[in-house]
Amino acid sequence: MGTKVIYRKYKDGGDILACFPELPADNYGRLMSCYQHIGQHGAAYWGCVLRLTVPANEEEYRELAEELERIGYEDLVEGLKDTPVTRRARAKNAGR
Repeated sequence: MGTKVIYRKYKDGGDILACFPELPADNYGRLMSCYQHIGQHGAAYWGCVLRLTVPANEEEYRELAEELERIGYEDLVEGLKDTPVTRRARAKNAGR
């Protein structure tokens, strides 16, 4: 089925962020895992991501997508937002 990913670009610097809405970054599934070139893996709260970023287009995120595939992420499926379905999946994956 693939790994869902949402690509966003920071408003202030243009750095690209990949958010994984079904992969929890905490024990409760409130935070999603994310990745960017600088800093690499981290945690993100979707509300903050929305305030600080805008959607990235394919040309902008292509390099990051290739990096993700090189480090082992397979079958990436691009999405546009965190939804009730992805939040439930994230909570389930967190074990809650």
